[in-house]
Amino acid sequence: MSTRPSEDFCCDECFDHAWLRALARENKGHTGRCYYCGNCAALTAVPLFRNGLLNLLKDYVPAFDANGGCDPYLPSVPVIEAIQRDWKLFSTRCSPERLQRFLPAVFRGDPVSHERDFGIPVVPFHRNA
Repeated sequence: MSTRPSEDFCCDECFDHAWLRALARENKGHTGRCYYCGNCAALTAVPLFRNGLLNLLKDYVPAFDANGGCDPYLPSVPVIEAIQRDWKLFSTRCSPERLQRFLPAVFRGDPVSHERDFGIPVVPFHRNA
């Protein structure tokens, strides 16, 4: 079955990180065009990645909460850019513009983080504690 691209689904080709790629492969569902990388493949619902990303996101704090609002070594950027810069989670096949929708889609419906603004600049917490 084919479906139109939706930010609620991704494919295993979206990830460079082995664990995320394996998680996508193990939980693939219907076939369609991936919203994030454009690949026609078996798709995985993005909320599946929520638990794996929760700990990772704890390593980032809003820039305005950290040492005067900036890190002297790393620029303050939205969290999706920070995790890509620091951890290389996503494939270069993914559209950077579309990746901006990944975390909001992952956490949609999550009562704890539903109001989180993933677009505000962040810095790594461990460097600014």
